[in-house]
Amino acid sequence: MIKMEKSHRSSDVDETRARIKAAIEADPKAGTMDLARQFGVGRDSIRRMRQIILGGNSVYDRRLAVIPDGKILSELCAEGIEMEKDGLSPEEAAANLQISRKVYRHGRDILLLANNPNLGAADKAKARAAVAAMDGTKRVFAAYDDVVPLIQKMWGAARGAPHDSRRLARLIENYMHAVVVFAEGAEQMQNLEVPYLSEMDRTRARDDLKRAKIAVEGAIKRLNGGVR
Repeated sequence: MIKMEKSHRSSDVDETRARIKAAIEADPKAGTMDLARQFGVGRDSIRRMRQIILGGNSVYDRRLAVIPDGKILSELCAEGIEMEKDGLSPEEAAANLQISRKVYRHGRDILLLANNPNLGAADKAKARAAVAAMDGTKRVFAAYDDVVPLIQKMWGAARGAPHDSRRLARLIENYMHAVVVFAEGAEQMQNLEVPYLSEMDRTRARDDLKRAKIAVEGAIKRLNGGVR
């Protein structure tokens, strides 16, 4: 289990929000994805910022996590993770820790993300920054927004799916199975004798193989963007 710093300058978070607000106000039609990439945050962060601006609210008005005095959120979540290993549900762990279920689930996911040994250097730095931010500012939901794409990559985007080691192992197994099946099929295809085909069938087969090549190249590109 990694040990995170217990302090974090909330001014960095507030500065990012202020810059996003200024960009949206300067160009209200700016694309959500473009802004997310520009500022290195999740798309949900941009969407919520738009809602805050449209509602006339302060960009700094974010709910603070309520936790017992003298406690550090990441440390509480680490305790909760151990409770879950012993058979408690996330709801029971949150109750034992005296924090809300939503705060625990968000904080736990951020901590589990940061502790994933397979993260690349850039993703690990971002996850660690989110842990430091939720500890220092108690704005766990804002910290969560900043790493939503990584969390979805880790456990999938399906609603209601459990965020635990079994879920992660199942996603990895499914991915590797799909890779093996595709690779074996491609090898068999390479060794097939081409029968006498009409020009129409040749064209169709050629187009399908080109689509497969583009798909493989895209899959390899995404794979290279993961573990290094």
